[in-house]
Amino acid sequence: MISASGIAIEAPEALPGKQHRLSADSVRLLAAGKPAQARPILERLARLEATEARIPYGLAVADFLEAKDEEARKHLAQALELAPDYAEAHLLAGYLEQLGGRAAEALAHYQAFLKTEAAGPRAEDVRTLAQRLGAAP
Repeated sequence: MISASGIAIEAPEALPGKQHRLSADSVRLLAAGKPAQARPILERLARLEATEARIPYGLAVADFLEAKDEEARKHLAQALELAPDYAEAHLLAGYLEQLGGRAAEALAHYQAFLKTEAAGPRAEDVRTLAQRLGAAP
């Protein structure tokens, strides 16, 4: 778990099946704040599992931890193309858009997060962020 403005950004879940060990290693490294060590594993997984949204999301988390916001946005777009309802990707995308001063885009991502995670443990915090942006989801 990585904290961003009071919101917990989750590392991706490990993949099931034969890539589980590699993906579990990358998750552990991201959670420990070691994106440079996680990145080569995630890049290898991206070549092996091209249709799995958790991989570009993991790369986005690594980018975020390394303050590579534009790269993170690109990886989040890939993750959301593969899984349009991926709540974690919407949360991080919303936060990055908010940091970039793009309130409407941030709000859209926060609302997409809330559609999936309306009763989740971070929903109230996300509602607060959305309200600060001028909406009451």
